[in-house]
This record gives sequence, C-alpha cells and structure tokens, in this order.
Amino acid sequence: ISTIGKHYVLEGKLKVAIYSALAKKNYNYYKTTPEKRLAACKELLGNNTYIKLQSFYRNKINQGDRNEKEISILLLCKGLISLEDKAAIENIITNDLQQLREGKDIDVSITYIASVGLCYLDSDIGIDFIESAFAASKLSENYKSLGFEALVILNKRDIIKRNAEKYLTTDNTALAYLAFIEFSNYYRATELYVYAINRLKYMENLYNQKGAFTQNEERFIHEISNILWDAKYEELLDRDEILTLKQFSKTMLNSSSKNIRIPAAKILSKICDNNDVKEIDLLLQDKSSQILSYGLDAILRLPESSQKIYIPKLIALLDSENNDVSSQALYNIRRYLGEKDNNQPAISEQEFITHKKRIKALFM
Repeated sequence: ISTIGKHYVLEGKLKVAIYSALAKKNYNYYKTTPEKRLAACKELLGNNTYIKLQSFYRNKINQGDRNEKEISILLLCKGLISLEDKAAIENIITNDLQQLREGKDIDVSITYIASVGLCYLDSDIGIDFIESAFAASKLSENYKSLGFEALVILNKRDIIKRNAEKYLTTDNTALAYLAFIEFSNYYRATELYVYAINRLKYMENLYNQKGAFTQNEERFIHEISNILWDAKYEELLDRDEILTLKQFSKTMLNSSSKNIRIPAAKILSKICDNNDVKEIDLLLQDKSSQILSYGLDAILRLPESSQKIYIPKLIALLDSENNDVSSQALYNIRRYLGEKDNNQPAISEQEFITHKKRIKALFM
C-alpha cells in the first residue's frame, strides 16, 4: 500500500472501530454527538496515541500535499474527532470561498473535503458548498458518498430531507444508489420505505424498457430489497405497497440474471399466497439452490390444502445433493404432517436418513 493509502486504511479502520465501540454502548454512530465519538476514539487509542496521531495529522494539514491534506482533514474530523481543529478547518472553507468570490483559482477538492469533515464536528458551514458540488455533477462516486454520509452525520433533518427528496428520486441510478446507502442510515421508517417503493416502480419500468440491469442497478435492487424485506417482516408496509412489491418480484423472476432473481425470490417468499403458485413453481425449478430455498419458504405460507400439491416435489428434493435444500424439504414435509413447529433445529445425518425413509414409505 502506498504511504497515503496507509492513511486512508487507518481512517476507514478507525471509523469502523469507533462505530463498533459506540454500538456496544447502544449509541448510533450516525446519530450521536462529536463528543461521544471523541470519547470512544480516546478509549480505543489511549490518550497518548490519540495526542500523537492528532499532532501528526494537524501538521499535515499545513505542510502536506493535496492527498495528505485531504486524508488529514478526514482523520481529524471522522476518526480522531479533533474538536480543537474545528476552527482551523472552518477557516480553510471561509478563505477558499472568499478566493472563489474573488475569481481566484483554488483546489476545490480541499474545500469539499473540509466541508465534509466539519459535518462530523457538528458544523454546517460547508453545507452550501457540498450541495453545489453535488449539483455540478463532477464529483467522483467516492466523493459523493462522503458527502451524503456527511449530511447524515450532521443530523439536521431539514438538510437531510431536502437532499433525500432530490437524490433518492433522481433518474441517475448511480447517484440514487449512493444516496440510498447513506440516507438509509438516517431513515428507518415510513419515509425511507416510500422512497424505496417508488424506486422499485421506476426500476421495473426501466427493466421493461431495457430488458436488463447494469451492475449498479442490480446492487441498488439488492439494497432496496433488504430494506423492504425488513419492513415487511416488521409489518410496516400497507396493502398497496405489498402489491407493488409482489408485482416487481414477479417481473424480476423472469430475469436472466441470478443477482436479480435472488432478491425477487426473497421478497416473494414472504408475501406470496394461493394466487402465486406459478411463481412458486418458477422458484422450485430454478438452478440456484438459494432461490429454490426461497421457493420452499414460500410453500410454508400456503394453506395446508395447497401445500399438499407440492409433496411429490418435496420428496424428490430429499435426494438433493445440496444439504440445505434436502434438509429444508424434510422440514416442510414434517411441518405439513404436524410434526414440527416454526423452529428448525439441525438434525444429525442419521436422523435425516431415518426420517427420509419413513416419509418416502408413507407417501409412496
């Protein structure tokens, strides 16, 4: 790793460590204060190491090249949580903006990073610059992601709402994906689910036009599916939203991409009913064992009379080379027979063989 690369690795690892330390105390990294993050940082590093690192990166802000200045600002704001340097970094932005007004050339990347960093120190002095940088559409994905996370960490609802409404609904899928990843750390309620449902509608229309998705679009669908699966599990979606989810899943099951069929299968397995037997059959015929398993989950949602239809298929799956599939097929059959409750404890290989012989004899 290059010298500057090592500093970026430190910044990332330190952030993760602080995140974990806060979580152990039931604090949300994205909704806590700079003071709490600072306390977690000092506890992790020890006061002496904290002071040495802080001094090192403080000097780099004044003496380093562009890359060194950027990572030093991020470390002092996100990792080391240096409240002492807040005024100095605010001065960078103030001076840069003044020079821009005077028509002078400056390295705006430093201005942007300083604006991002200050959000972690609870200062919104650079918010206008961050938002104008988004609008200019010249930022790399990494810089955009930094900016979105900074808006979340600042934890000011009006700013978050304004940007969420703008970027979660944009036609630029890559930008919407980055926004969704970061804003989902703030929104875990109705507002995020509304954005997610509307984005699925948009993606379905896009799929119907193109017949396929880009890699970014596939990643986005996975993220949305996970959020909405959680929402359904917690019974936070209304009837119309569930119907939208179902329609999207049915459309995506016809995709040639396994990466798209998997989230569609996962969702459908939790919302299917007797009207979806065609789709359940598709799941059970899929070559992906993961999708097939979701088909087995789906069967359990059907009434007993409908489950009976799938007994021959389930018996055939007892011979599957995939242990997870064969075990789940056995569980389904035993549930149908009233032998199992909702829990699915592991059984030994010998127990499996015994049940398999007994069930085959029972139905054949």
